[in-house]
Amino acid sequence: MLNIAKARTVGMPDGGGEPKTPLDYAEQLASIDGKQATAEHKRATARALDHKALVTPLQLLADHSQRSSDRFAQSIDQIASRGIDTFHRNADRAVDDFHRAEDRDSRERVARFAATRRPR
Repeated sequence: MLNIAKARTVGMPDGGGEPKTPLDYAEQLASIDGKQATAEHKRATARALDHKALVTPLQLLADHSQRSSDRFAQSIDQIASRGIDTFHRNADRAVDDFHRAEDRDSRERVARFAATRRPR
């Protein structure tokens, strides 16, 4: 045993350190696991940034397309509402014209009838 102890301490300053305990090994493993977790987190963050960089132009295009579509639908609605108003105005004019024409025809028929009727 003495030879083994000497072999461990030969060449070491102050006769070498104390042998590691299971707690020392557990602390080392925990430190390694922590560093690995930190590295994995950094890699995941980098991947997320890469994916965001890939998706952002597509998202911008989709947003632009949606805004254009919304503007187009809005303009169609405005044109349609103006068209409906124009349609109603034209329909009202047509009905008024029809009634004026019928009134005129009716007066002419009454006048013809009165002209053909003989007084007694």
